[in-house]
Amino acid sequence: SQQHKQEATKTPIYLDYNATSPMSSQSRDAVIEAMYTGWQNPSVCSRTRSIVEVARKSVADLIGCQPAELIFTSGGTESNNWAVKQAVWMYRNLDRAENAIVGRPHIVASCIEHDSIRKPIERLLALGLVDVTWLRIDSSTGALANVGDLVAALRWRNTCLVTVMWANNETGAIFPIAEV
Repeated sequence: SQQHKQEATKTPIYLDYNATSPMSSQSRDAVIEAMYTGWQNPSVCSRTRSIVEVARKSVADLIGCQPAELIFTSGGTESNNWAVKQAVWMYRNLDRAENAIVGRPHIVASCIEHDSIRKPIERLLALGLVDVTWLRIDSSTGALANVGDLVAALRWRNTCLVTVMWANNETGAIFPIAEV
């Protein structure tokens, strides 16, 4: 009916789940509780430190790592920036006494990486701190043109990072991780 169509169009439909999504009531309640009871600096307040450490242990148990291996960041962009820079830093700080370093750090990345990955790589490249191999994308599918290109791009001694978007948030293309 006409009335049903009008009512249906009045209710907004949220479609940008790539950027953010609604919280469950359980998550919302936990965040509110933490804001009231754990707002102090965790380096100073033992109650706040305990809240952070319980969360760290829960996440570590969930993903199968040690709590000390986790780093909490403000979000995806900071995490991606950190991962790119950390891979380069770790490579550059290998034990030079054993001649582990052969040339500049090398990064392999698809040419359609998210800005939070692509921009730090471009900055490191502009500073002359890394070499980069950009993988071609098939314009008709939005997917990697040839998985063999990725394998061929690897440099045994100095590729410190390979980054490819598993599922592209703009094209919907799925990267064939299993093939690699």
